[in-house]
Amino acid sequence: MFDKSTFLNQETDAQGSTQYTPVPDDEYPAVVEKVDYVEVQTKDGLSPQLLVFWNAQAPQLEAITGLKKNVIRQSLWLDLTANGGLDMAKGRNVPLNRLREALGQNVAGALWKPTTLIGRPGKIKTKTRVVHDDTTGQDKFYTDVAAVTGL
Repeated sequence: MFDKSTFLNQETDAQGSTQYTPVPDDEYPAVVEKVDYVEVQTKDGLSPQLLVFWNAQAPQLEAITGLKKNVIRQSLWLDLTANGGLDMAKGRNVPLNRLREALGQNVAGALWKPTTLIGRPGKIKTKTRVVHDDTTGQDKFYTDVAAVTGL
């Protein structure tokens, strides 16, 4: 059983990791674990994004990253209507609709919402990006989902 007091008073002399080992760029079977909506500040103001969190189902990743669970984020810019709904006009929300298509959810007449993605399997292609942190002088590595196909 977890004891808060014990946790707060435990000591360690081990040096801890300050960097994650990124998931190597490749294709992996994965399952959507969670979705979220955020608004990102851009030069044009706030822009909506759907965040899709994929749990990679590749046992070899634990040996590479040191993590039992390797969750990789997919960010999709959204086109919204004036009342805040998804804009499904021609040429709108194409990346989102490609994801829905890959997961068998882009079907005319079938009701759909973002949380419908949760629990769905697919094959993700990962891409690592490097961001230099001027404060620490270190590079930070982020693994993103670059593409999704069906299984």
